[in-house]
Amino acid sequence: MKIEVRDGLPYVSAKLTHLGKTITLNNVVVDTGSASTLFRTDDLLQLGILFASDDVVEQVRGIGGVETVVAKRIETISLGGLLLTDFIVDMSAMNYGFVIDGLLGFDFLQQAGAVIDLAAMEIRA
Repeated sequence: MKIEVRDGLPYVSAKLTHLGKTITLNNVVVDTGSASTLFRTDDLLQLGILFASDDVVEQVRGIGGVETVVAKRIETISLGGLLLTDFIVDMSAMNYGFVIDGLLGFDFLQQAGAVIDLAAMEIRA
């Protein structure tokens, strides 16, 4: 999977599948400093991932400040040749002031055994 640098940030495309629906998100930032993988609530709602009364709402902190998230399980997430099933992602409004569909965090990168090759500007298994 090729990495595209826009405004100094590394972007990739990710494919999410849940309940027989698939969406491709083209504005996902590779964020090795993020412990978890995070996607916009609006995109996850398209897949039928809904809020439930027993969801645990958490506050996470990062360089950009504090974010309110809800952890949800997704059937599959793939990035080129990297694929994880039954993976937990965080959902949030992600109102950062620029176009972003998600953050591909360290949890995905580690579990998928991802290799980030900056010379070739790609992520692979």
